[in-house]
Amino acid sequence: MNVSVQKQSDVVVIGDGIAGRTIARGLAERGLSVDIVCSDRHNPATLAAAGLLSPLPESVSGSAFQLTCLEARDGWLTWAELLRQETSVDLGLCTKPSLFPAFNDEERQAVDALRRRAIAASEGVESLSGDQVYEFVPTLAPGAVSGLLLTDEARVDPAKVMEALAHSLEVHSVLTHRDRAVKEIRIGQDQIELIGDDWQLECGHVIVACGAWSAGIEGLGMQGIVRPVRGQMIAFKADHTWSGCIRRGRHYALTRGDEIVFGATEENAGYEDTTTEDAGLELRDCAEALLPKLTWRKTLRQWSGLRPGSVDALPIVGPWLSNRITIATGTFRNGILLAPWLGQVVGDLVQHGEAKNLPPELSTARFTESRP
Repeated sequence: MNVSVQKQSDVVVIGDGIAGRTIARGLAERGLSVDIVCSDRHNPATLAAAGLLSPLPESVSGSAFQLTCLEARDGWLTWAELLRQETSVDLGLCTKPSLFPAFNDEERQAVDALRRRAIAASEGVESLSGDQVYEFVPTLAPGAVSGLLLTDEARVDPAKVMEALAHSLEVHSVLTHRDRAVKEIRIGQDQIELIGDDWQLECGHVIVACGAWSAGIEGLGMQGIVRPVRGQMIAFKADHTWSGCIRRGRHYALTRGDEIVFGATEENAGYEDTTTEDAGLELRDCAEALLPKLTWRKTLRQWSGLRPGSVDALPIVGPWLSNRITIATGTFRNGILLAPWLGQVVGDLVQHGEAKNLPPELSTARFTESRP
């Protein structure tokens, strides 16, 4: 029998990842009472992220999604400074450029295409000769024929961002109820009911920001629209003579403290979030091919997370089934990048019923308008 939780908040956010925490913080700043509910069994994808603030490589040139990613990146620096000032937590923000080396003709063509996209988007870009590549990363594998620097890119430490957000939620009196997996959502006449195994919570508005697990909530109808995509990463403890990020194909290497982090796999493994030996070997091979001096290093650690993919590979944001239910998921590899943008957009939707900076291509309307 369900036990009713008496406290009723203006808004309940489902999900304790960077999206859920950022949205909850933003709503609380607008004067709303906010609670977070989450399952301890659902590890946020945030902690398996690299923290890349990288708009171009993950989006299609000229698309509404690319413009949104650029807007999100531009707003990150201001948002990060405000969060740092509020919490005194260093977010690990690094504004060193990202390097895209090319070792063969196919990679050179891909780098040239990225350069054209960057110029079209008015992004900072610098073309490099093969020799100049090694001025940026002296320990890079030999044979680079050219390279590219994206000088407007940045990255943060996801763990430190989550720490800062935890402090901020305390400041704004946002309570987090752990071990509260939402099994079902019911739409009442005047409220939304969240149902768990042995609990029930009522609220005026619910934000579904639990990533890939959105599809498992009964009554929401997200099955087949959102899916988990496992990503695995490894880290070496290593001295390094460079800082920043190296991108090659779908893999990357970045420096973080005294570690070099490599990622990431993309695996359709359902909700299995354990690490695998095969993925570890794949990432280690990539690491050694890119930075051969790591060959003798032992892998320090390996970890994984489930990213929220969507049926059309785009974020899904907006009202769903009711004007008192808002969806914020499907961010896939861009959850860190889009978090502050999501906080602004969802806040506008809850407070005003619309968000001017939410393009139709990313809105829930692309699914709901086709429903009977």
